[in-house]
Amino acid sequence: MADGFSVWGGSELEDFWGSVKRHGYRDEDFEITQRPDPTTGAGVQAITGTVTVRCKPSGVERTYKAGYGSTWPAEVDQDLARGVLGKRSA
Repeated sequence: MADGFSVWGGSELEDFWGSVKRHGYRDEDFEITQRPDPTTGAGVQAITGTVTVRCKPSGVERTYKAGYGSTWPAEVDQDLARGVLGKRSA
């Protein structure tokens, strides 16, 4: 990202990839991208934005609110458990 801000922390990415494995998916089946919300440049602000998770084999893509106070890793975990993003790897 051009401004160097990230809407996810390292532990959130670890949680995401842990959920992928725990639910029987493969890392290479997923693509994850982030998009920070624009900042006003005035004062201290919490970084917020979205995280988009795409399951490559199914083509299913879901976008989650991310940043300070978000629960996107838990939401992805629930979607993986329910098969919302596609079927598990064989």
